Formats: sequence, C-alpha cells, structure tokens
Amino acid sequence: MSNSIPAEEKAISISVLIVTYGNRWHFLKQVLESVCNEPIINGIILVNNAVDYDLSQKLKESRLCSNLAIETINLPTNQGSAGGIKIGLELALTLNIDFLYILDDDNIITPSTVGNLLNAYYNLESKLLPLALFSYREGSSPFFRDIARGINPKYLYNKKNNFAGFSLQHLLSNKYRKWFLDPKLGSSLIPIVKIPIAPWSGLLFPITTIQKMGLPMEEYYLYADDTEYTYRITKTGGSIWMVTDSIVKDLEISWGFQQRKNKFIHIPILENTGFRVYYTIRNLVHFSKHNLVNNQFLFLLNGVLFTCYLFSAALFLRKLGAFVIYWKAIQDGLKGNLGPRFDVK
Repeated sequence: MSNSIPAEEKAISISVLIVTYGNRWHFLKQVLESVCNEPIINGIILVNNAVDYDLSQKLKESRLCSNLAIETINLPTNQGSAGGIKIGLELALTLNIDFLYILDDDNIITPSTVGNLLNAYYNLESKLLPLALFSYREGSSPFFRDIARGINPKYLYNKKNNFAGFSLQHLLSNKYRKWFLDPKLGSSLIPIVKIPIAPWSGLLFPITTIQKMGLPMEEYYLYADDTEYTYRITKTGGSIWMVTDSIVKDLEISWGFQQRKNKFIHIPILENTGFRVYYTIRNLVHFSKHNLVNNQFLFLLNGVLFTCYLFSAALFLRKLGAFVIYWKAIQDGLKGNLGPRFDVK
C-alpha cells in the first residue's frame, strides 16, 4: 500500500465532528489539542449538547485550534448521541467538504491518524459507495483487537436472532473460537480489515456516503445509534474498513468493558444501573428485531433464556433494581417505544 496521498488529492477538505455534553471540558480540551496537531484537518464541527459550563468562554480562554474554522452548534437541551450526531451531520452536508471524521469528546488522535485513513482510502481497489473507514480503537472493545489479529467478525457481530447480544445458537461457535482459533493468533495486526459495524468515534466518511445513507435514527437517543447507522452501510452492499495504523486512544473505558466488580460473576448489565443499561438494551433489542431476525421463535427463545439467566443472577447478586431496568428496556424495545425516557436516570 502506498504511504502518501496522491498529489492531485492533497487539496481535499476534512472536518472533524465532535459532540460534547455534561462537564467534560477536561476531556474535550485534550481531544481538541490532538485535532489541532493534525495538519490535514481543515475545520471542526463542535456540537454543544447542553454542557454544564460556558463552552464558548473555555474555547476563548484556551485559544485552542485558532488555526482551524470551528463551527459551534449550541443545543438548549441534551439531544443524546443520536440527536447530536444528526445535527452535526446536517451541518456537514451544507459545507464544502470532502470528508467528515467523527470523534467522541474523550478520544484523542495522533498527527498521523487521519492521514493514514486517507492513505488507506486512496489505495482501496474499490471505492463504491456507501463506504467508511475506521481508526483502530483497541481500548474501546477487545473485539477490534481480535478482528485485527485475524478473527472472522461473524463470531463477534450481527449474530442472527440474538436478543440483546445473547444467542444460544452461537454459544458453541464462541467456545470454538476461544479454544481453537484464539490460541493460533499472532501479535501482529492486519493493516486493513473489513468490519460489519463500528462506533461513531474513529469513523471517516466521504461526504457522499452521508448523502447516500441519510441521517441516524434520533429515536435511539443513546447507544446503538451508531450500530444501526453503520449496519445500513454493510446491509446495502457497502463496506467499512478498519485501518490499524490509524490510532485513536480512549481516555475513558467504555462502560460495558470495565473491570469486573464481582470476581465470580461479571455481568455489566447488572453491575451498571440507570440510563446506560436501559438505552443499550432497549435499542439493541429493537435493532435485532428489525434487522437480524430470520426466525421469530429463536429470537424469542434467546430472549426468554437470557432473561431467566439475568433474573437468577440478579437474585444471587442482590441486583433486582438493575433487572427491573432491564425488564423495562426489553418491553420498550420490543414495542418500539423509543426516544428519551426521562424517568430513567
């Protein structure tokens, strides 16, 4: 693969989209510092998702990214990740740019992160739309590391008839992967590998892909909105390529991959309470029901088995409150009751 962007393409325009919320300036400042050090980036779209401080004052005091055009969108209320990304994409579509790169407000890049994605893009044999490229984020999920080392994504993503990620039919294949495939993996990473879905942060879109795919489902509000959007790409015959020399560092560990709190049973759904569990489970159930079900009986069987397992574990761990949130989530996911739920904290 070539190590440089073709000379005729060096006039391309790239903007970065960042959605921030709450009181996270200590993270956002580091992200902006890393973006400012990437010379290939031309501008920033910053969505202020009702932060708890004066963002414009912080930007002024820090004097960050004075060399870049920053378009700030100030929202009066938190629209969730789906709403924030949607509004950012709408603005991006009105700008004269070629590519949009998305980052969370707690992910930093290196001076070669975006450039290496572009190198990979211009060396793809086929650039048929829809298309996206994804930076390597080992810290956000061990799945990316496994795929980059050679594991087929079919063992990890888009399992048919799964219920909130659980699939009885795939238990044996998971054991096969762990016992027979994982031990054979080396430490080196495949330079570029196709993946079926990806999170928002680390995604590089040609603007023409966004024009073709439209906007995310803001009804998902939080979590799985990126799963639904990127699955559209692969479902319609497009491709998402993970580029392992394009590095994004996570300043926070995703809640589903945090260290176990109980050394005997590790069930993130029960160890985390409130909105994270609710929106994740609700949206995953809704997504599976409308995209991955080809056998209604197996889908419901997986749901019954998984729910019984969680209820038993909740009794053992004295986490019935967390199970109640899970129960609300699956009911709403199955019924299609989406959007924000202000009674879930």
